[in-house]
Amino acid sequence: MSASQDKKKRQEAREAGTERHQLAAEKEAREQHKSKVRWTIVSILVALLIVLILVVNSGLIYSVLPAVRIGDVSYTNAEYQYYYYSSYYSFCNNYSNYLSYFSLSTTSSLSSQSVDPTYLSLFGITVPDSLSGATDATWADYFRETALSSMKQITALYEKAVAAGYTLSDTDSASIDEQIANFDTYAQSGNYSSAKQYITAAYGRGCTEKTIRHLMEMQYIASAYTKDTYDGFTYTPE
Repeated sequence: MSASQDKKKRQEAREAGTERHQLAAEKEAREQHKSKVRWTIVSILVALLIVLILVVNSGLIYSVLPAVRIGDVSYTNAEYQYYYYSSYYSFCNNYSNYLSYFSLSTTSSLSSQSVDPTYLSLFGITVPDSLSGATDATWADYFRETALSSMKQITALYEKAVAAGYTLSDTDSASIDEQIANFDTYAQSGNYSSAKQYITAAYGRGCTEKTIRHLMEMQYIASAYTKDTYDGFTYTPE
């Protein structure tokens, strides 16, 4: 082999080696870029998951997003839950001695307990029209329907009251303050760390003192309007 041919082969070998090295470097760079992209996506997903967990645990999702719409008024899940559990507590308090007759257990899931609307009506208990004659209803259905019925009634009366110029009276405001203050007592007797924790346990996530106060104000204003309306009726002897 001549010297020129040998030199040419060495040159070709160097160029081939350089090319392989360059290709390997480019491949490594691409892999590093892909790895960075994957880790970036994973980091974003983890961050979003953490935010979601924090939002859910904070109850924000329950107190912001609309869950029930009555006419032009939207209610959050937290506000609905207040009516739902208020209906439940009221029923249990009014018929505490008859819960076993109604097959209602306060220690079991309401959605797993059947209710007989016809049987309730025999005791003079108002049954929502949507459940009249139902044979597969649960207590969760019953309290949901009674809650929605109350929400519809109070919303309609409250809107009429506001249109008529009604506002919360000082007496009603003081009554609401007293009831709100009682949450501290309930919390202590129930071994809760605070009234806030008690409210969450009693009325569900997202429900706060502010939520309850607002709904109570609506109820008191609606009640005052209703009372004045009925008191304003006149009747002939006939």
